[in-house]
Amino acid sequence: FDAAYPYPSILTASGTELPKIHQYFELKNNGGQEFVLNRTTTAAPENVQVPVYLRDISHITGPATYYTVQGPIYYYLTNRRVTENFVDANGTKITPPTGFTQGKQTVINSDPYTFKQSGTLPDTYQADGKTYKFKGWYKGKSIINTLTTTKAPSYAVTYDDNDDLNVVYEEVTETAVYPGFYAQFVDEQGKAFTNPLTLSGNYTEYLRKTGTTVFETKGAFYPMTGKRDTTVTNKYKIETTSSVAVPNNYWTAMPADIVNRGYALNNLAITNQMKYVDKIETTDTHITMYDYTGVSDIGVNLNNTSQTELNAIDKTFVKQTDNTFAIKSIWGNGTFSHIVPAMLLLASNSSKPRLFGFDGTTDYKHTMNYTVTRKQVTENFVNTSGAKITPPTGFTQGNQIPMTSNTFKYTSAKALPATYTAGGKTYTFQGWYKGKTKPNTLTTSTTPTYNTTFDGNDDMTAMYKEEVPKASVALTRTTAETVTSGGNVTWRATITNT
Repeated sequence: FDAAYPYPSILTASGTELPKIHQYFELKNNGGQEFVLNRTTTAAPENVQVPVYLRDISHITGPATYYTVQGPIYYYLTNRRVTENFVDANGTKITPPTGFTQGKQTVINSDPYTFKQSGTLPDTYQADGKTYKFKGWYKGKSIINTLTTTKAPSYAVTYDDNDDLNVVYEEVTETAVYPGFYAQFVDEQGKAFTNPLTLSGNYTEYLRKTGTTVFETKGAFYPMTGKRDTTVTNKYKIETTSSVAVPNNYWTAMPADIVNRGYALNNLAITNQMKYVDKIETTDTHITMYDYTGVSDIGVNLNNTSQTELNAIDKTFVKQTDNTFAIKSIWGNGTFSHIVPAMLLLASNSSKPRLFGFDGTTDYKHTMNYTVTRKQVTENFVNTSGAKITPPTGFTQGNQIPMTSNTFKYTSAKALPATYTAGGKTYTFQGWYKGKTKPNTLTTSTTPTYNTTFDGNDDMTAMYKEEVPKASVALTRTTAETVTSGGNVTWRATITNT
């Protein structure tokens, strides 16, 4: 094996060198972790014998002379090794992850010995244009039903030719994508809207067939839910209840009859019936787009990010006839940006995936900010002609009180005065009414209160009569006297305010 350790010369009694027949010195494993001579004699136990040249005589007759060995016998000891193999589910060897080597051998140099693989196995990796996902590992030659799933293999060796490490990865033909984002709600005053909301919806695959301009849902829906944050009570995490499995060749192997396809928000609804809310609109104008080179790169190898404007369809939770609110795709014929929301869109950009408002992982990057505009009760102060007047002290013309629930009851903050003076005028309370149209009979209670009806007829109008000062004049003669023609008469004038 090595010129530095030559096979020795073996001489007969006459000094003749024998051919180098190394077989007489070979060792074998006796199965008990011992090495004995490969060629043995029955005259002694196999583990106490000497090589044949050292126990033979060189002549059968005559003086007994022995062979002589002219140097030491060197043995090349080969340690057992643990070989690292990377295989697929069928046992076929595959390209290993970066940092690992197919067939790497680690010398077993002690007894006992514990093998520990260097490095931590990745959950997924890419090689040769394929994506692989970790399944587990096993020790020895035969794959077992239950793989060990720790990412840093370690075990005690058994010295029985079943010590090799086999790491199993499966080729991933689909990539798990996680659509989701955060939504935060404030009221029209900019304060946190903390009334609990129930959000639900679904996500879907869409397509447009060759030769048409109609976008349609494929019909497979992924349910979505909204979970309220435990500390920020006006913030919600909105996501699909499971990942979306997108084939890695989704856009590179398009069916001939499909010209466009992807995944999009089908419907996102606030299912609370909120009669007291007018509208829910976002204050955001843009979202982030995340570009990847291939589907298998999603969430792993981000290629680029950029900003894009939200579509009009994204900006408003439209109020439904049952007083719920929803953002919905409008499947059918039309311009894509007008009928499909951009938020959570997974589409093709030159056959490469582009994600809108999310990067495909469960670490949601985007928060949409929404303003919840509640219906208001407006307080008006008018004269008997319906013209607005200066209100009493402590009141504000056009003051608005937001409705806070479906059972909201309006009550004036304070009692209306029977009379008051403002701007040099005096006003006398006539009564009040609810809504746009003055009834024939006003309500005369001085603290207006009523249940709202959420129909645009909830404003409170207080009516006051402007008092116009009047006076009467009575003329009387101060004395009885005779007045000549052209003479003067003295009168007393009495003015009485009425």
